[in-house]
Amino acid sequence: MSDMRPSALIGCSETISRLVPHPADALIGISLSSFIAGERSFATLFEPGDRRSLQSFFWNNGKLIISYLVNLVPRFETFTPDRQEWTRRALYSVPTEVTVHLRSLDAEHHETNGEVLISDQDPITPPQLFLLDLNAGRLSALQ
Repeated sequence: MSDMRPSALIGCSETISRLVPHPADALIGISLSSFIAGERSFATLFEPGDRRSLQSFFWNNGKLIISYLVNLVPRFETFTPDRQEWTRRALYSVPTEVTVHLRSLDAEHHETNGEVLISDQDPITPPQLFLLDLNAGRLSALQ
């Protein structure tokens, strides 16, 4: 089994980076190899605003998945760290007209393979459960 530890450090701006100012409550990151080499140039991955708020973030198969709200509408993105930059990709296949929760299918970070469970619900329809394959971009209904 390969070592699937995160290849980057992430955290809220006020707890990690004191040398370079970042917006309050921003999510910032740096590649682990750059950090170990002494660099402290953190990238701003998410910046909150008047109508934007970060909901959650987690690692899955070397990708950072973030969930946030824009005008109370859920949005989801993945970030893949590289030595110099982060590759950002929006997850358009995730439902956004309902209350949505994403979580890794595997309990242990090193066991993740790119599959994410998505649960959604709204006041009219029963809750639904989906499986999203981040590598193939395929969404499958489970329930």
